[in-house]
Amino acid sequence: MQVPVLVKDKVVVECPVCGQFDDLTLVMDSDDFSEEPSTMFCDDRHEWVEPRVPRRLGAEVFAAKLRNSPETVVQQDGSPLSAVPPRRIRRRAGRRPRR
Repeated sequence: MQVPVLVKDKVVVECPVCGQFDDLTLVMDSDDFSEEPSTMFCDDRHEWVEPRVPRRLGAEVFAAKLRNSPETVVQQDGSPLSAVPPRRIRRRAGRRPRR
């Protein structure tokens, strides 16, 4: 997922090799809400682990995008996410779903 310019503690996040700071690619796992550092890429495909950007950032942005504009979320092959059947959620008997 491409991200806008990221600033943490008044320091711009940039590629440690070439210095690119805009349109960086954040490698994300939509289920990872941890505080572990994220992996990032620049346009020259330099890869690094960025300790100032927690993995939860990618998961939170993805969840918000899915909630607010699901038509813009596509799979890697370009097909809409709506083409993927939803996972069945098993609920325990006697428990009500959260609202």
